[in-house]
Amino acid sequence: MTVPDAAVADVLPPSPPDGSDTSATDADTADTVKAMGDASVAPPPPCAKGLADCNGTCVNLETSFENCGSCGWACGDPYDEVYCQGGKCLCWCFSYDILDCDGSCDCSIDALTNPKHCGVCFNACASGETCQQGKCKAAP
Repeated sequence: MTVPDAAVADVLPPSPPDGSDTSATDADTADTVKAMGDASVAPPPPCAKGLADCNGTCVNLETSFENCGSCGWACGDPYDEVYCQGGKCLCWCFSYDILDCDGSCDCSIDALTNPKHCGVCFNACASGETCQQGKCKAAP
């Protein structure tokens, strides 16, 4: 960090009246400037609710391909059949009714009938409900 001479001069003590040497060393100046902080650099604004700061960029860790679940955790090559949902990397299964919700890419979950993944991964039906045509409904 470079500090203008005028700013350093403002924080150094004045010369004593007897004329003795009080010149600051580089270390003294660095300590003084460090204690002052760099007022010219404002902290970045906080991210909106539901977003995380990943290296200065606000991202949704629930859906970000490059930051899935945590900053820097990418779901693989962007050309893979993978996406981020619920902070987990999942596979596209080439059918709207069949899902992969555990990252194994086995595409074994029927979204039309599975009560733990009704319609989409991790959409669990409440107690007493079943998954019918991808929607949670009261059991008959």
